[in-house]
Amino acid sequence: MIFSICRKRSAEYNQFRFRTEYPEVLVAGHKLCRRTFEGSISPVLDRIEKITPALFFQITALSFGLAIICLIPPFQVPDEADHIERAFHLAEGHFWGERQDNRLGGLIPESIGQLEAVYLPMKFDYDAKQTAQKYAQAASIELNSRVKVFADFPNTGLYPFSAYIPQVIAAKICLAFEIKPLFAIYFIRCFTLFFWIVLISKSIEIMPGRQWAFAFLALLPSSVFINASASGDVVTNGVAFLIIAFFYRKIIEKKDKIPLKQLLWLALGIVVLALNKFVYAPVALLAFLLPKKSFEKPEYRNRYALGLCILALTITAAWNSQTSHLFLPKDQYNPLFANQVTLNEGVDPGAQFLFIVENSGRFIKILGLSFAENAQAITAHYFGKFGWEKNYLPTWTIGLLLLTTLFVFMQKQPVELPKNARLLFVAAAIIMATGLATTLYLMWAPVGHSRILSMSGRYFIPVLPLVWLALPGFFRMAYTRQLIMAVSLVALLAGLFAAYGRYY
Repeated sequence: MIFSICRKRSAEYNQFRFRTEYPEVLVAGHKLCRRTFEGSISPVLDRIEKITPALFFQITALSFGLAIICLIPPFQVPDEADHIERAFHLAEGHFWGERQDNRLGGLIPESIGQLEAVYLPMKFDYDAKQTAQKYAQAASIELNSRVKVFADFPNTGLYPFSAYIPQVIAAKICLAFEIKPLFAIYFIRCFTLFFWIVLISKSIEIMPGRQWAFAFLALLPSSVFINASASGDVVTNGVAFLIIAFFYRKIIEKKDKIPLKQLLWLALGIVVLALNKFVYAPVALLAFLLPKKSFEKPEYRNRYALGLCILALTITAAWNSQTSHLFLPKDQYNPLFANQVTLNEGVDPGAQFLFIVENSGRFIKILGLSFAENAQAITAHYFGKFGWEKNYLPTWTIGLLLLTTLFVFMQKQPVELPKNARLLFVAAAIIMATGLATTLYLMWAPVGHSRILSMSGRYFIPVLPLVWLALPGFFRMAYTRQLIMAVSLVALLAGLFAAYGRYY
């Protein structure tokens, strides 16, 4: 014991002597270690710092989007079967849905229905899984595009061609090369995903100051899941993000005059929204916030904004006048096929509209109660849901996404939206949400029903960015970029694990 104490004291003395007599050696060693560590970690940090919001979005959306496309079996995205049928119907040159024998749909390759027979039973069956046998059976089906059959798609038969631009292009390629239906589904999904990535990338690039926050919204798991599919909402979501980004940039910058070419592109975007889902067209109201000095004459601003609103109303009225006669309520649908279509009993839009007009006070109450009772479900749908059924990401993931969204959009910006702009952003969002709820009530709820049905959070993907952008800034944080990257990746990974557990 005495010897051990002596050795310990001797070692301590030698360390003290070394520090006092050779301090320059210690300093040099410390600097060498620090340079070695920084030399190994700095390239990684430098590369992260050089990643732009648009590039991060592109890499993340492409990698996770392709993973989702491969992971989710065909027709397990809401209404994907009907969207695929409508895309093939349009690709064959049919502009409108067709009514035939009290049915609404159109002629498509019979093999599409054969593929649906393999995978549609998985919907709402939580025990059904994707298996090698099921995949082999689906892969054996040939397209045989010349053999056609009338397919029912009453809920998408009213959709315009503009909602299916990438899907129709991909479907035409599949028809030309006789690609098997199973692989055609994956090809259409990929083509649609690429189209969405292009639109969102452009919207992120033109955003002034909130690029990382906007990329975060686009990369919410529910957003990536729905936009990595053949859904007819993909084009609408992308165009809505692009229009909102354009308005935000011009309102914030207040610099040069807006070229005529950009004003025409903006008008085209409003036309697309009015055609695809007219409830999103009120975003045109933001044109009243464009700086007057951005036009040749100050009075041209209000004329242009009013013209956009009139254009949206005209397009909506024109399309509805051409398609309203196609709608078939379920009680009038061919009884042999009524149970196979996505329609609800007792729905009559005309009678429902009269009910709203005659009972406006009661309908306002229905609106309020429906939003209040569905607020939690809408939030979960908006942030972390995939598939048809109650397929949600873990609760902690949804909570993390909500808190991160509030956090990144409540940070101070070099240039903030004026107060009147914040109010109009929120007002436009409220009008859009009210129009959306009213449309759902008309098309999906029985006449006089006490609640609005099918209030899915995915419908609010083009709406809520207006609310987030209107939030005031309270603080600044240096690591927002790292936070957004980390949360986005963690949430999307959680989504992949959840989807794998559901389908495999």
